[in-house]
Amino acid sequence: MQFCHNLPVRFEVKDYREARSEPGVFDRLVSIGFCELAANQLAPRGLFLLHTIGGNASYTHTDPWLEQYIFPNGMLPSIA
Repeated sequence: MQFCHNLPVRFEVKDYREARSEPGVFDRLVSIGFCELAANQLAPRGLFLLHTIGGNASYTHTDPWLEQYIFPNGMLPSIA
């Protein structure tokens, strides 16, 4: 973050559970794999960048290990 020294920006690296409970809005949000917070915390006409994973093939079920330990009740999105 040294490249932004003396610029009018503030970086906050937080667990989503911390940010979710704080009032206020952000002009810009960047998230890794989590987009539910953006609607409540993003300022009007703000910018939201989401990094996520996905695949080329569509599936109707997930791997049992992923279901239990990584994405309970979730599916990885596909290009379709």
